[in-house]
Amino acid sequence: MTNRSGLARAACAVVISGVALAGTLVFGGGTANADGGYRPLEAGDLPPSSTPWTAGPLTAGAGDPLFCLEDAVSDRGTVRRDFRTDLDTSATQIIVERNSAAAARRTVNSLRAAIENCADRFERQYPGNTADWVDYGGVAAGDGGHLYGIESSFEGITQDVHLFGVGRDGDVVTVVVWGQMGRLDTAPVEEFRDTTGTAVERLG
Repeated sequence: MTNRSGLARAACAVVISGVALAGTLVFGGGTANADGGYRPLEAGDLPPSSTPWTAGPLTAGAGDPLFCLEDAVSDRGTVRRDFRTDLDTSATQIIVERNSAAAARRTVNSLRAAIENCADRFERQYPGNTADWVDYGGVAAGDGGHLYGIESSFEGITQDVHLFGVGRDGDVVTVVVWGQMGRLDTAPVEEFRDTTGTAVERLG
């Protein structure tokens, strides 16, 4: 496992987002607005792709486990939106609402720890295969965001890249995940940085 912190930025794939306590969540449709102004990402907020993005409905709970975040997100106070393209690129946003800023900070720390330890876990789970990770640093939005990239490889079979953006505004946390087949050096890191900033700014 290699931590290539400080390399050129790359883009990852899953997004987590939050909904305000008194808000109205609309399932099966495009946007959800809460009284606090919390809004999920839309398809046009994601890094450009060779085929258009399609946004799925906003659904309650954490949904199917995401790469690196298998046990890091509970269903409580959580909503999710998945995005897809016609090719192999996909993304997810998860929004988590906690009952205090302190609880939200703990959620951010848990998500960041899961991502930072993911490459080690991958190599332990799949001996003989490799994973590298990059810490791309902070994102200036809300109460702060952070960007990561992970490249995982099953030798002779496939090589995948994921970008992760984690951030918080008050008591609401979001995590965005972007992924496709490929390598970190071809991932849209700067574009995903913008996506993460947008996701965090819409939490409050």
